[in-house]
Amino acid sequence: MQKALLEGEIERKRAEIEAKKELRLKNQAWSTKKDLHEKKVVRREKKEIRSRAISLAQSKLASKAGSAVASLSGSRATSRMGSRAGSPPPGGGGGGGGGGGEDEDDMAMEVRLMKKLKRGLISREQFDKETGWDCD
Repeated sequence: MQKALLEGEIERKRAEIEAKKELRLKNQAWSTKKDLHEKKVVRREKKEIRSRAISLAQSKLASKAGSAVASLSGSRATSRMGSRAGSPPPGGGGGGGGGGGEDEDDMAMEVRLMKKLKRGLISREQFDKETGWDCD
């Protein structure tokens, strides 16, 4: 009888140990799942921050481009009025090249840098440094 009681107690302890192991595994799986969820949330937040930074940079690029186009069209209108008065246009002669190409090159460079910024190949500080913008 005592032997049966002893075996029953041993069996009960084994069952408790197995239950604790299962509980640990279950808790570990839950903890891992929670960690993965937290990492996913952090990645999503970083992605949103990057997206906001890029859209901010794009809006500044668009406003910069708009002001550049406006200043170009204003200077061209002034140069046309000057050429009508008898003075030569500021680009040399009637070749059509000159100052306009440099602005186009600058815009092309800014577009390339914007693409690099969007892909994450350069930082916002590098972009500002290369373009010469004083962004806060």
